[in-house]
Amino acid sequence: EERYAMKKAKARKQLQTEAPEPPKPVLTRVDLAQLLGVSTKTIERHADELPKPFLVGRTLRWSRVAVEAWMSAKQN
Repeated sequence: EERYAMKKAKARKQLQTEAPEPPKPVLTRVDLAQLLGVSTKTIERHADELPKPFLVGRTLRWSRVAVEAWMSAKQN
């Protein structure tokens, strides 16, 4: 019984610590580059081919939903 309780507690602890972080709804240039597997310089060079960004203060951001829709459209 004690071993079973210890195994159960260990499994519960692993589930709590290994929960994935929810995806960000808004992407920075670095986040976008990582998602696409390219450099930030490539993002700058191909900006006209990407979904339209929007400004947050003075920095560009991309909607994750728009980027994922664009990526799936590119795959088809």
